[in-house]
Amino acid sequence: MRFNGNELKSALKSVKPALAEDDSKLILTGISFKPKDGICEIAACDGLRIHVKRLTYTNESESEYTSEFVIPFFDIPSGCNTVGITINETGEMCFVVFDNGSSLILRTFKEPYISYEKSVPKTEPVFSIVFDPKVLKDALSNLKGPVNMDFYGDKSPCIIRTVLEGYNKATLDESYNLVLPCYIKTLRR
Repeated sequence: MRFNGNELKSALKSVKPALAEDDSKLILTGISFKPKDGICEIAACDGLRIHVKRLTYTNESESEYTSEFVIPFFDIPSGCNTVGITINETGEMCFVVFDNGSSLILRTFKEPYISYEKSVPKTEPVFSIVFDPKVLKDALSNLKGPVNMDFYGDKSPCIIRTVLEGYNKATLDESYNLVLPCYIKTLRR
């Protein structure tokens, strides 16, 4: 498989926050690649979070590798326009070749990856909340612990408060952290 280097770098960066840091479930410290028909689903899951990115790829040979494989996370060197990934016939080794001449040989994980697709509901959502991702990221960046997200209508601000255990509602009302613009799309009734 051959990927656009910048697209693969961006995809790896977007899934990296969901990598498990605890080695107790070693498979979750790796990145899952699921290639099929020119689209590769790249995923990381630590048991709580799932980050998935889909990328196009071109096939380097006539026989396409279509099985899922999991490999350790790797960084792409700056300036790489293409990245080639090949799995050997036994499925035990992964060869990553960068167009700058450098390469990696990575051992694939033996055990199967978590079936994260099962956690995505198959029905249509009841409603959808629309946020600007940059505003939401900025809003949540300084908060610690769990938060309440309160919505007061379908086109009103969302007030995000840290959860203050043992305090009454009046105290919570005076201690909100931020207000975000958002809107709620009702999808079905």
